[in-house]
Amino acid sequence: MKKTVLGMVVEVGMIVMAATLFAQTNLTVVRHSDNTIWAMTCTGTSNCSAWTQITGGFSTQPTLAWDPALQKYLCTGIGYNGSTVWRSTFNADGTWNHDWVTIGSGATGSPSPVASSGGRLKGYFPNTAIVAPAGGDYTDPVTAMTQLSSWCSAPGFSSPCLLKLMPGLYNLGSNHLVMQPYVDLEGAGESVTTISGNNATLNGVLRGASNAEIRFLSVINTGGGALSIAISNIDNSPKINHVTATAAFGVESHGIHNSNASPTMTNVTVNAGAQTNSYGVYNAAGSAPILSRMNIFATAGSLYNVGVWDEDNAQAFVGDTVANASGGTYAIGFYSVNTAGPAQLNRSAFQASGGSGFSQAIRNDSPSSLQVGHSTIVGPVGGTLTCVFCFDTNYNPLNPSCQ
Repeated sequence: MKKTVLGMVVEVGMIVMAATLFAQTNLTVVRHSDNTIWAMTCTGTSNCSAWTQITGGFSTQPTLAWDPALQKYLCTGIGYNGSTVWRSTFNADGTWNHDWVTIGSGATGSPSPVASSGGRLKGYFPNTAIVAPAGGDYTDPVTAMTQLSSWCSAPGFSSPCLLKLMPGLYNLGSNHLVMQPYVDLEGAGESVTTISGNNATLNGVLRGASNAEIRFLSVINTGGGALSIAISNIDNSPKINHVTATAAFGVESHGIHNSNASPTMTNVTVNAGAQTNSYGVYNAAGSAPILSRMNIFATAGSLYNVGVWDEDNAQAFVGDTVANASGGTYAIGFYSVNTAGPAQLNRSAFQASGGSGFSQAIRNDSPSSLQVGHSTIVGPVGGTLTCVFCFDTNYNPLNPSCQ
């Protein structure tokens, strides 16, 4: 197979003498034009194997040298980030050892085995980039997503990509991370991978994308400005799974903000705390999100504390979820206002307490009846509701009007 390469083909010098002393194979390693790495072995000058791809990728042409002490070939090159030097070894017969290690930063990084430390070469897993405090491809998820084309050239249905965040706290400051379609964002667990920031715009700390999933991490907006949003979905509908979203210390705080968006959210914990208005999940502009197995808490706002808020023809579908609001002037577990179609609330619990004006587990200020089934309602309700098999906190059955 003929390969087109950037730069010269790299071969071991003085191969005839080396072969006599160490029974080496004539080994050639090259970087292809798409940054992949290929190897070929030859016996003599004409009996050659087919080109074989080596897992990984280089931004520049690698070097190859025989180490007489190790009795191995050393293949050294610069990774995709243009600064980290990587090295791997081949046996004398040309067999690759699958042993990429980082050995320094910049083209002058030491190739000495003494300087080696464990790591992975960018491109080790196709269409995947690793973000980690150390030893990954990037230390900043925003930079990784900005450079998406360098590790995932054409994300799509048949070529999905993954941005993996290893354990750590990734503070974006006032910046925000923008998801891309067909590029999933995955942490190492809600308790060990956290993205934080204090962005005070509708973008929040993390802005979702359709045809992409956010999973196994926490997102925190530490606030301090007029608006604090952890996860924002505007005109896009991601999947959100096993995520904790917290928005705090804004004048107004939204744990998850949906506008003209219909994300599917499963096993998600939402916390909202604000100076004035706290909204756990805020739905507007025709949003139709699916909320399943969620725990939602809204507190600390001096005026409104609302677990789930539907307005402007938004219509949430809620199941197996707890929505709890407390404090302020108005505490409301689920609030529907100015929506055309009824939201559907099933197998869930709604609770409100501590409002100085009123506390209502569910309030409906929309023209259509809000439909509630097989749910626990702790506190008064307001507006027109239709209840089927609903109970209060003592499991006393409620009538069809949720009373």
